[in-house]
This record gives sequence, structure tokens and C-alpha cells, in this order.
Amino acid sequence: MEKEFGKLSSQEFRRLFALVHQGSQDKEEFEKELKEDPEYFSKFIDAVGLWSHFYELTYNNLLVAFFIATGLIDQVLALISSDDPNAAALEWAESDPESPLEVESLPEDERKVVFGLFVTMIRNLTAMQLFHVPINDLLEKVRSSDDDEALFNAIYVDRHVLNSPTAMIRIARAEISEDNDFFDLLTQAINRSRPRRPEEDYDILRVMLTALDQAAGLDNLSYESMHQLLVDDLEIYPVDLKDSFSGLKKLIQRRQKAIGT
Repeated sequence: MEKEFGKLSSQEFRRLFALVHQGSQDKEEFEKELKEDPEYFSKFIDAVGLWSHFYELTYNNLLVAFFIATGLIDQVLALISSDDPNAAALEWAESDPESPLEVESLPEDERKVVFGLFVTMIRNLTAMQLFHVPINDLLEKVRSSDDDEALFNAIYVDRHVLNSPTAMIRIARAEISEDNDFFDLLTQAINRSRPRRPEEDYDILRVMLTALDQAAGLDNLSYESMHQLLVDDLEIYPVDLKDSFSGLKKLIQRRQKAIGT
């Protein structure tokens, strides 16, 4: 059956929106717990528990590593081989699947790896909320095109990115060349004074635009159809603006320019 938005129907996007909204709330709760009890979480951090190296993987490979580490890989492979993997994945996610692993019974080193992968996934969701793409993609952009802005965006989301090989190589080059302008901007990213945080009200919208892009390709869709879905159906862009159609169109155009399409 042909779907309105490539791999997903409008109804499936409504269901995905509910999952993204719940995931965003879970992420905020996790970050809150990290801040409130740093002593507890510090026991997961040592040479094994560091997670910056996971950002060096492609995002797809990170997902594979996460599902393997959490014991969910067989379920995911079954979804991929189904007649409609996207519909099956939605139904699976809505069932609130739990890892078959007893994390507390794992050896200490393995528990630290799972913790690191979980932090990476959480911070990648934040990166998609703010900058449309995960940190893994931002670092790939740094490696492929020497894009300092992508590096600063990644560090803004997770300052542990500083310990990734990609960041350390760029910093070493700046040190050798005495690139003080770079270090000024790097300091601002670490302090989170620059880049300016994108408008928080559109965090989930940015994630949904990424999902829409992956499902159908934004360039393949009309602005009318995207307005219908995002404004009228999902109500994640304000309809009471003076001209919500033009506002959404400009936001999408800025997104496409930011990610280089």
C-alpha cells in the first residue's frame, strides 16, 4: 500500500510523534538524574566507561552496537526482515520493549559499556533536537569537510566530545598553528555561550523533520503536505502565527541549508 510520506503514512507519523515526545521526556528525566546524583553515576566512568569513542562510529553502526549490547539485536533483525519494517518497528516501540539482559548481573566492565552507549544515545537525541542530526553525523562532517561549526555544535551538546579522536586531532592542529580564533570559539562552545541555543519550542519539530526526511526526503514533498502534517495534524508548529505556512517553509529551508542539502 502506498503511503503518503514515503515509508510512513500520516497515521504512522502521529504514532511516531507520540514515541518521540515520550522519548524526549525520558531523556530529560535521565539528564536530571545525572545532575542530581553524579556520585552514583561516576562509578560507571573509567577507561571502559568513557563514551566519546562511540561518536566516532557511523550512526547506523552505533545503533547496531547499542542493540547488541542491550540484547535486543535479534528482535531488531526480525523487524528488518518483516514485510513492512517501519510499521513493525513502530508497533515494537509502542510495546515498550525491555532488554532481556539483567544489567545488574553483568560484569562491571560490560555494565560500563552499556551505560556509555546509553549516554551516547541520549545525547544524540539532544543533538537531533537542536541541530537536526546526531553527534556521530556532526563529527563525520568535521572529518570530511573540516567543518568547525559542526564540531562546536557537537561539543555544545556533549562536552565529552572533546575526548574523541576527531576533536583531539582538530585541537592539535589548532595548537600547532596557534589558531587562537579557533580556541576562542571552542571556549564558547564549552561554556555553551555559542552557538546560540535554537528555540526550544521546536525541539520535537526538528526531530520529526529528520524522520520525515528519512522517510520520504523533504525535497520530494510539497510544503503544503508538510504543513498539513506538522501544523494541522501534529500541531507541533504554531497555527496561530500570522503566516504559519511561510514560517514553516523558512524553517525547513534553514534546516536543509544547515545540514548541507
